Amino acid sequence: MKIQDKKLALGELRYELEMFNKTSEHLELSKCEDKTERRAYLESFLLHTRNIVDFLEDANGKDDITCSDFGICKVSIQLPSNNTKRQINKYLAHITKQRINKESPEWKYTEIKKEVHTYLKNFIEQLPTDCFPKDGYGSKTAFKSLLN
Repeated sequence: MKIQDKKLALGELRYELEMFNKTSEHLELSKCEDKTERRAYLESFLLHTRNIVDFLEDANGKDDITCSDFGICKVSIQLPSNNTKRQINKYLAHITKQRINKESPEWKYTEIKKEVHTYLKNFIEQLPTDCFPKDGYGSKTAFKSLLN
């Protein structure tokens, strides 16, 4: 991948991370009292979780960008039990018998966030500085500031 394409791809990854962080913050702080609003935040959080996990695990389709496009080895992210990627996919993309016959999983936002941040930090640390845009918004330092 060309350096300019890497910079653009990191911009997309940053967007995913910002949405992941913002939605987890809303869910962790219980800022959503309305059930429909809470579900919208939950679905957004799970969607961005899945996108970042797929990026880091190299789970890709033909035109998906993954960590290997940056020369970084894929990882296997250990999401909390009962919050696996399979469960995320089922919750987001399917109307299942499981959804109607039992309660939805207790989503462990804080644990998921911690796990994803750990692997993203490692990914960012391995990248050379020239992969990042020069402006403050996209710099390596700015990116790392989004990871607790």
